[in-house]
Amino acid sequence: MPFFTVFQHGFFDDEADDLPKMHIQVTKEREQKPSAPRKPHVDKSAEEKKDDETVTKDPCAGVWCQLGRACKVNADGFGKCECGDEKLCLGHHKKVCGTNRVWYPSHCELHRQACVLRQHIRIDHTEMGCVEQESRKKEASKKESVDKKSNKEESTKKDVPKPSEIKMANKKSVKKDLEFQKPNEVHIESHTVDLHSVEEEKTSDHHRHNKHHSKKEDTKSKKKEKKEEKNNKDSVEKVHHDSPKDQPSLSLKMNKMLKEQKMEKAQAKDFAVVYAFHLSNRQEVCIQRNIPTVHLDEDMKTFTYQASVGDKNGLQLKCGIQGARDIIWKRNGVDLKKSTIEDVEVLQDHSLYIGAVGLHHMGNYSCLDWTYKGIVQTHVLKVQAAPEVQVTPSTQYYRAGSSISIKCHADGIPSPVLSWEVNETPIILDPEHKHYATFYNNQTLQISKADATKDTGAYKCLAKNSAGQGQDIATIFVGNSDEHSYRGNHHYEVFVVFHSEGYHVFHPDSCSLVHLIKGDYKEFKKDAMNTATVPETLCQLGVPCTWGAAVNVKNRYVYASQPELNRVVVIDIKGGSNPVQVIPTDFTPVELQYVEHLDEVWVLCWNSKENTSSKTVVVIRKASEEDPHHAVHTRPVGDRFDLVQNIFLPTKNDFNHHFDYGYVVHNEQQGLHKIHLKTMKYVKTVDFTKYSCVPQNLAFVPLGGYVVVDCRSPAGKPPQEKQLLMDYITDAVINERDVIGQPYVSPDSRYIVSVDNKEQSVTIQRVSDEGQITYGFKRFTGMRLSDVAFYPSLDGKGYDMFATSKDHADMLFLDLEGLRMEVIEGIGETAAEDKFKWGTKNRVITSGGVFGDYLMSPSTKAAVIIDGRNHHVHCEWPNIKDSAVVVWVEPMHL
Repeated sequence: MPFFTVFQHGFFDDEADDLPKMHIQVTKEREQKPSAPRKPHVDKSAEEKKDDETVTKDPCAGVWCQLGRACKVNADGFGKCECGDEKLCLGHHKKVCGTNRVWYPSHCELHRQACVLRQHIRIDHTEMGCVEQESRKKEASKKESVDKKSNKEESTKKDVPKPSEIKMANKKSVKKDLEFQKPNEVHIESHTVDLHSVEEEKTSDHHRHNKHHSKKEDTKSKKKEKKEEKNNKDSVEKVHHDSPKDQPSLSLKMNKMLKEQKMEKAQAKDFAVVYAFHLSNRQEVCIQRNIPTVHLDEDMKTFTYQASVGDKNGLQLKCGIQGARDIIWKRNGVDLKKSTIEDVEVLQDHSLYIGAVGLHHMGNYSCLDWTYKGIVQTHVLKVQAAPEVQVTPSTQYYRAGSSISIKCHADGIPSPVLSWEVNETPIILDPEHKHYATFYNNQTLQISKADATKDTGAYKCLAKNSAGQGQDIATIFVGNSDEHSYRGNHHYEVFVVFHSEGYHVFHPDSCSLVHLIKGDYKEFKKDAMNTATVPETLCQLGVPCTWGAAVNVKNRYVYASQPELNRVVVIDIKGGSNPVQVIPTDFTPVELQYVEHLDEVWVLCWNSKENTSSKTVVVIRKASEEDPHHAVHTRPVGDRFDLVQNIFLPTKNDFNHHFDYGYVVHNEQQGLHKIHLKTMKYVKTVDFTKYSCVPQNLAFVPLGGYVVVDCRSPAGKPPQEKQLLMDYITDAVINERDVIGQPYVSPDSRYIVSVDNKEQSVTIQRVSDEGQITYGFKRFTGMRLSDVAFYPSLDGKGYDMFATSKDHADMLFLDLEGLRMEVIEGIGETAAEDKFKWGTKNRVITSGGVFGDYLMSPSTKAAVIIDGRNHHVHCEWPNIKDSAVVVWVEPMHL
């Protein structure tokens, strides 16, 4: 049975002794066969079970051999790598040239021969050595053939054979030619076609073809035959003249013999020409008759691979279809040569190369021969991710006898198992939890009555899964009770609330005001900016402050847009929460989005007080650095910058998975424009005309590499809403979803929540670790929702959802796993829907990250802080008016 091999990208150097070790699990998925009748169950003794385990244990399990070698069990019963036999490379058909100027039928066979011959042979990708060697052999063979022909002609001139010898020689020659040109057996899968009938049909077609188009060749052939006949006649006459006179019938016998010889020779020649023509056009005949010349065994039709995120050496997939020459690779029906994703590439040897493996790469990849598209091999790629771990806070100071709480958040594919260590020693929980206790699926470690000697140290949260492990450390100092310098330093987080008089910085746990900056603030750092851009005040004197949006930049800065002042303000949260710089932009900057892996803030400028399609996009680079900043434009669309309706960029997720591309939509256009975030170039247009889709909203799903598009029908057509599920790698529409509403994706990528305000419902869908989307449930909310925020689930598994209402002083809580719904009342009055002209959300809500206990949602007259664990209002800060912009920051976590 053919053996299929997955090569790592590092294998291209062909250094047999320096091959990088990469363990990729390869499994063959076979069709299920009817199982045999079960035998009666017989209990075995312990010794028999032990013997069975010994027998079934494979000595080669876990033994990894280099190319050209295979594991074999030696006399001692241990698995050892030895040179493979000829069966090792069955199924490999890509001919390669070796550095020893020898052609090998496959890459595998080259390494096998190198092992057998004990030679260091690599692939000569130029193939010049083999081509030169082959050319020399052809020349030598041609010269030898010419010499033999010359010697044969001289021999013929000297000795004229007898007629009987001529006849027998021709018969043997014809028979030999026929045997030599006997067709090889062609393996045909699931077809019962008689090749001989095809050959006869092709022969008759060839006769008609020659009769109609080859008169000139027939004339030459007849002249040649006449010349040969004349020579034979002369030879016969010579024999006749030299013969005795008493043999008058010899010439008649000779003529008859020559005629028979001529007929046999003509028939042999005609058959040889026709059959040679058939062989050279076998592929054409098979295509016309739908007969496959390529082959794929049944158990080779599907392969499953297991790879891990972050493997920078990449992954190479080989197509296992035998005889395939014009190979194409597809994902979701799209030729991957047309993909704009840089880390997916079809190489010259027709293999598929995937760069640094990411979660978006999981899924099915199909290879097939362009000529025989019915024979397809499917490669299923499953991607694992080692755990990403965080603890908070990183350092804590406590008095002796205090209770200490350390939180840990970890996520990976598959979900990891958590454990705790102190000073590199595993923590053993006592049965009664008098000292150590864990909660919320082991994500919180509680220490009771802390001891200065015993409990001071480094506490490690360790997370493990099949892809690897991750860890983070919290340092705990416990002082004696009489030392007052030690105090508890709990998780520190703040909410920055922007309003008409400036902005406030709140600490939610203590419900205290940390900082207040009013609109007349003017103590900007002049040494950090060009003095020409230094504002007199934060807001215009005598005019209420207006804000468009705000983003957290690595817990160091907050960027906030001021639409009516055509600028972005930079606030130094760690430096006292004061504004330190303003960055001029195009007119009316409204929306801000932060791309963390590029450290860039993208600004969507309306260029008008109305929400039109003449927007522009500018980018602020190196946003987390202290140097003065400026904004730059993206590449124009055509020759114009002002053609943008909206821009959609990927948001931060728990896996630290980043997307390299975003999408731009233009007014009333049925499609998306794909933009490369690093170069800011437009690379592709995705056409949705056949789906009658004008994109309104968009969400990225890391698991499986999906893009969910919320659509409405174009102007002039009956109003209709729908969702499209698109593949991020190929931009192919996978399906039209029977889900309606604006999509939101949880930070762990395992839930897609679609909000439909017309129907007043939410639809929850789950995403598996393999990237499969399953239909969840629809819940009717009884209210129109304004904004959505995700909150870590209390059981430590995934997220729950909070949402504000457009019309009521209520808030919705939804358990995404158990689908339990709760309405939280009395959270303050909601502003009118048209109150804030720079956005569509009249009541925002912001959560506090993976360790946050609280959420913030300003009402018309107060900043309301909600306790996320207990589902009630924690506290309110009054006299906060016209607030629609809130950002959460964790200054202690860098």
